[in-house]
This record gives sequence, structure tokens and C-alpha cells, in this order.
Amino acid sequence: VTSVAGGGLKQIDPEARRRTLELLADPDLDGIAKEIFVAHDANKSGKLGLNELQEVLRTLARELDLPAPEATAAESLFKKYDVNNDNELAFNEFMQLLRALLRRSAFDHSTILRREFFVNRSTENIWNNYEKKKELGHG
Repeated sequence: VTSVAGGGLKQIDPEARRRTLELLADPDLDGIAKEIFVAHDANKSGKLGLNELQEVLRTLARELDLPAPEATAAESLFKKYDVNNDNELAFNEFMQLLRALLRRSAFDHSTILRREFFVNRSTENIWNNYEKKKELGHG
């Protein structure tokens, strides 16, 4: 399975996609997210800074085949989910970001609804099966 992301063609790992879907469906997603959060909270402040978030994103890219955002995209995500504008992500803000990333990855239309899904590769002439039903303006 391939996906066009960021202008390039990327091979999608079906096993990583399965892990992402399982993680989203896991009833203990909050607990797993808390483990990820604590493991990447380098200064043990109980919040993640931008550098710590970038490390989380690199880990998720490696472990779950999620797209690794560039620095500007990571900063944009950080600002979007830092709802109280304290320049740090509290756990609840991080949780919202994580869920959004997992959903985007799991249900990315470019990987689910590829062109091949809609195209029948037929060697026959399609006009041989054409049948005129009605003519416009004639009921």
C-alpha cells in the first residue's frame, strides 16, 4: 500500500497500520498515552515542551509508521493543542494531539481509498457496454 504524503510516495506498512488501529481501540489508551508522556517528559515537569513533543513525534513515526512532521509542522501542532497558551502541553492537551494523530494516520483517505480501489483494469472496450437510456429533454 502506498500513500502520497508531502509530495512523495511513501510505502505504508500494513502491520504498523494494524498497530495504530489497535492502539486507537485500546480501552487503556489513556494509560498508554500517560506512559509515552512521562517517558518523554525529560525535565519531569509534568508538561511537554516543543523539543519533548518533537521527540514523541519521532518515536511515534518510528514505532507506528506515523508521518514524522517537519519542525514547522511540529510547532504548528504544538501551538494548536496548547489551548491555554503556556508554551507547554499538559497531559490532557497531549492526549488530544495524540488521538488526532492516530486518527489521521489510521483513517488517512490516501491510504484507504487509493485510485486502484475504484479502477477496474479491463481490457475490453467500455463503449461496447454503452446503452442509451434516455435523451435529454425527451422525458
